[in-house]
Amino acid sequence: MQLVSTFYTKHLDDVGFFTQCICFALSSIYAKKSGFNINLHTDKRGYEYLKMCPYDNIYVDLDDVDLPAKRLYAAVKFKVMEKYPLGTIHVDGDVLLKNSNLKNLLNFDDYDCIVQSIEAPPLYGWGWAYSASVWDNCEYPKWANRECKIMYNCGIVGFNNKQLKDKYFATYWNMYDQFLEKGIEKNSVPDLISEQQFLYDLCKYEEYKVKCLIDGNHPSKSANEIGYQHLIGNSKQKEYKQILKAIKILDVNIYNKIKEKFYGIFKSVWS
Repeated sequence: MQLVSTFYTKHLDDVGFFTQCICFALSSIYAKKSGFNINLHTDKRGYEYLKMCPYDNIYVDLDDVDLPAKRLYAAVKFKVMEKYPLGTIHVDGDVLLKNSNLKNLLNFDDYDCIVQSIEAPPLYGWGWAYSASVWDNCEYPKWANRECKIMYNCGIVGFNNKQLKDKYFATYWNMYDQFLEKGIEKNSVPDLISEQQFLYDLCKYEEYKVKCLIDGNHPSKSANEIGYQHLIGNSKQKEYKQILKAIKILDVNIYNKIKEKFYGIFKSVWS
């Protein structure tokens, strides 16, 4: 089973870059300890800070990727996943695969698609309406809903159906182009719609078979039972010391290299 992660640093400030680096480091350590093959695609800045991590391959191929729509964070994921064959699973850099049993659970040979989970009110909803408003001037696909009642969490995502993958990717890039032309720029997460909601809407409309790794009705309980963790949003910046502590326990050499690179900027984290 091939896993892949993507780390594009162009739009990250120092805090965001540090946050992502320690999450990716921990994610890679857990993935390898659990027996997975995992590649990383990044740029020169990302490589310099993550080259000590235990990825099977690190490809420095994102420096020339131009993504002017800064708020559409998933775009680089789509760029990279276009190159990979069916059956590949993308793993976000803040996803932790802590148990070797996940190799069996992530098998989705009998499905068209795999995702982390379904998300529906009241367990999601932070900023959805605000994020959806950036698309007010844009044209939706005929199968997509203007009102989001349910969507997928794409902390992990993979495809086994070429027709689904091609149509979904084409839709994302169409929305990306519309965003550049007609979208409303604001501090929001438009990918909640163009990545997560639209995948659900498309699979529902065309009756694709989707495997959800965890139970969206009881996400924390379900994730804990199988050794899966997704560090969500701003919580990562509140958990610096816990993330670094976990890295130190699992691989002190990587911990020391991270400390060497970041200590001068973030001294308080190590106090």
